Order: sequence, then structure tokens, then C-alpha cells
Amino acid sequence: MSKTARVIWFLLQLALLAAGLAILWQQDLALRTSLRQQQQALQTQALQVANLQRRLAQRSVWEENLSQDHRRLSLWKQQEIAFDLHLAERELRLDRNPGEAQALLQSAIELAQGEESPDWLPLRAALAEDELALKNTPHSDLPALYLRLQALSHLLADLQLPLPVAHLEVPALSHPAAAATLSGRWAAGWQAFMDLIRVHHEPTLQLPLPSALEVRELSLLLQTQLQSAAWALLHGQGGIYQQSLLACDQELSRHALLLHPQTLGVARQELQALLQAYPGAPLPDLQASLKALQQLQGVAP
Repeated sequence: MSKTARVIWFLLQLALLAAGLAILWQQDLALRTSLRQQQQALQTQALQVANLQRRLAQRSVWEENLSQDHRRLSLWKQQEIAFDLHLAERELRLDRNPGEAQALLQSAIELAQGEESPDWLPLRAALAEDELALKNTPHSDLPALYLRLQALSHLLADLQLPLPVAHLEVPALSHPAAAATLSGRWAAGWQAFMDLIRVHHEPTLQLPLPSALEVRELSLLLQTQLQSAAWALLHGQGGIYQQSLLACDQELSRHALLLHPQTLGVARQELQALLQAYPGAPLPDLQASLKALQQLQGVAP
């Protein structure tokens, strides 16, 4: 092989080597670029995962706060319902005011309606039953009845008699100043005798009127009976209430001729109205709702 051929072969080998190196460099560059892109993608994905984890952690905090808020709201509702039920029970037992008790019970029902948890179902059922029992119970305005009893007591505190105290006027004996003759003396003696045995006839019948002390005793008796009826009204003692009013009406009937007709008529009419206005059925209680609320709160009834 000549020298020129060797040079050409060497140059050919260098060209092939350069081409191979160029190919390897391009492949390495492409690989590096791909690795850099993959690394950037991985970093982006890592950032996305970190953001997702942060959002999940924040959501967990929000859910915990919401759960705590719901528990706090539930506890607040339980306390408000307990307050309303105890006030309603007080209105029924002490004041005997079913109208106010029904309004308080309705407020408790509205608070319980927003809870859909199964734990609240017994309380909601008990509240509905107590509301139905309270609506179906006939009742009157007991505070108004109490005020009417007090007004009637004040009316009978000062009794006035229709007849004045009777004072019989006995005519004085007539004696002549002087009788000159025997016949005059005889006439004067006969007139004195007639004055002694004269019988006075009253044109109208007048019963013996009671004294001021007896009138006062009658007034106090009537007031005592009315106060007894007022006490029975406040404590739900229907039998004592009716007995006291009937006894008061009997006393008025016994002394009907001695009392003023207008006062007697007004008093007896008011007594009959008070007897008819009193509710016969007893008022219900709220023990079922209170027990259901205690079970919800975890308190032993």
C-alpha cells in the first residue's frame, strides 16, 4: 500500500471516529435533555403532591373544626331545649299557665327539628307527644280567673245593707196638767191607762237586722272562702276550688234578704261564671321530654 493510500485510510478512520463521537455526543445530549425534563416533571409532580397533601391536611382541619362546631351547636341546642322545658314545666306546675307553656314547648321543638341524628329521634318524638297532649287538654286563662276571684273578694269586703236600722218610736204618756173636776180626773186616769197598754202595729214587716260586727263576720267569711278558692286554683285542687265557691254561694243565699240586691246579683252571677270556667281535666306534665333530653345528654334520669 502506498503512502497516499495509508493517509487516505487514516483520514477515513478519523472521519468515522469523529462521526461516531458526534453520534454519541448527540445521544448523550438527548439523554441529558430527557433526564432534565424528567427531573423537572418529577419536581413539578412533587410540588403538586405537596400542595395536595397540604390541602388534604387543611381539609382535615376544616372537617375537625366543623365537627367541633356541630358538637358545640348540638350542646347549645340541648341547653336551650332544657331551659325551655324547665320553664314550661314551671308554668304548668306553679303558674298553671298552659298558653305560655305551649309557646315554650314550640320553641324547643323548633330547635330540635334541625337535628337529623338518630340520637335525637327519642327527644323529638317525646316533644311531639307532649305538644299533642297539651293541645288536646282543655284549659282556661287561670291568671284571669285568679284576678276575677280577687275582684269578687274586694266587692264583698264592704257589704252594704239595703234596710236602715229600725228604731221604734214609743209615744209619750199624756197626762193633763190639772183636772178641776172629778170627771176630768177620771178621764185623765183612763187616758194614762190606755197609754200603758197601747199596742203598736207596724205596717210593714221588718226582720231584725244584724249588727255591724255580724256584717263584718259575714264579709270575712266570704273573703276567706274566696281566698281558699284562689289557693286551690293556683295548686290545681279542683275539688277544693268548687267546694269553696259553692260554700260562698250558699252563704250569699242564706243572707239574701239582708244584702243589697245589686251586689247579691253580681256576686252570685260571677260565682256561677267562675264555677263553669274552671277546667276539669288536669294539666299534663313534660316528664317524657325531660327524660328523653337527659338520655341524650348522657345524664341518668
